[in-house]
Amino acid sequence: MVKVLELEEVLDREIAHLSGGELQRFAIAMVCVSQADVYMFDEPSSYLDVKQRLNAAKTIRSLIAPETYVICVEHDLSVLDYLSDFICVLYGMPSVYGVVTFPASVREGINIFLDGNIPSENLRFREESLTFRIADTADELPLDRTRRFQYPSMSKTLGNFKLEVQGGQFTDSEIIVMLGENGTGKSTLVRMLAGALKPDNEQQIPKMLVSMKPQKISPKFTGDVRTLFLKKVLSTQYAMLTSDPHQLLASSVQYRRYQATQPRGHHGQRSPNPVRRRIATCRSCALSWCTSRYLPYR
Repeated sequence: MVKVLELEEVLDREIAHLSGGELQRFAIAMVCVSQADVYMFDEPSSYLDVKQRLNAAKTIRSLIAPETYVICVEHDLSVLDYLSDFICVLYGMPSVYGVVTFPASVREGINIFLDGNIPSENLRFREESLTFRIADTADELPLDRTRRFQYPSMSKTLGNFKLEVQGGQFTDSEIIVMLGENGTGKSTLVRMLAGALKPDNEQQIPKMLVSMKPQKISPKFTGDVRTLFLKKVLSTQYAMLTSDPHQLLASSVQYRRYQATQPRGHHGQRSPNPVRRRIATCRSCALSWCTSRYLPYR
């Protein structure tokens, strides 16, 4: 199992230092070495590169025996096609209800999911079909490459692993994809460029406004989704205001629209809300900064 899932290089590494793909392979191995009648895998291909997805699928299929069976939750249609014998499609309304169809063959199940229609029940659960075509007549959008960002040659050591990065550059209006096997340093490089991880020898990374979705998600916020999302929007607007004061007017208009939608108390005053206080603080700080910098002293 260790050899098939290529875990030899990480056997002596701390679990906290494993990458997302390495951690996923380790979790799959932990399930496979157990003796059970039913094996269940929830999105086993997540975090894995193409090669490792095939290895994981082969490993899961090897668990099939006359007295055992396997249940998988999977989104990758290519892995699902290779892995499955039968498919159950789930449809419904997120967070409201869900319906599980009868098992279908692999091809039939994939077609049902893509088409959004169950022919045997004459039931359409999605208005549009999912297609993967790119329009041939798509117009080329003009690209504005006016800003150029550079990063230096740097390195980072994590346990026995060392990442060497050659200096490079990129411009706006570009999408750069880093492709490579698990554990080769893709996430480490992204975190270094975002300033979340310091390089060895403290090389200086150019300062940029970065919004990063991490590989591993471990929520620590205790409030609801709306509050956290609004808090993030406000912090982003404040960062933009301090770098571009001309955004102040647009921010003020958004604040007034938000303020007008809030409920009022018994005496016509808006009810206290910590989010509203943060909005007011952000707005006043931005206004004070712009006033002190751009308005003449009287």
